[in-house]
Amino acid sequence: MARVRRKIGGAGQFKKYASWNEGDFIVGKLVEVGEDATYGKPTYKIQLEEIEMANATYDYPEGKAMEVGQEITLNSSGSLDHKMNGIAVGTVLEIVYNGTEALPSNHKFSGKSCHQFEVATFEDDDSDVVGSDDL
Repeated sequence: MARVRRKIGGAGQFKKYASWNEGDFIVGKLVEVGEDATYGKPTYKIQLEEIEMANATYDYPEGKAMEVGQEITLNSSGSLDHKMNGIAVGTVLEIVYNGTEALPSNHKFSGKSCHQFEVATFEDDDSDVVGSDDL
């Protein structure tokens, strides 16, 4: 069976990283990995399960409240792309925004600021499941 790669259609709902505050985070399921039609960079569509933000509204559509169950599209960022590499669609993630940081002197874009993220995955913990022997 061959895999077919398709681009995510339309802009979707998004929040510019410049609008995030350090420490803001979302938890949600990765539902699609696509490609930005203009630059060919990765985009990540996340179905929101938890939102912890000082200003939980989208930049597009402007001012729309972010709510659990909605999907948000996260655009490419070097830090985010590196940490999302190899994460499968269907994985539940926590994505924390850690502000910006100047790139080191040995980097191609030395001195430029870039957005920093922390990405954690969640796994099911079956330790609290009651088995038939426990009934």
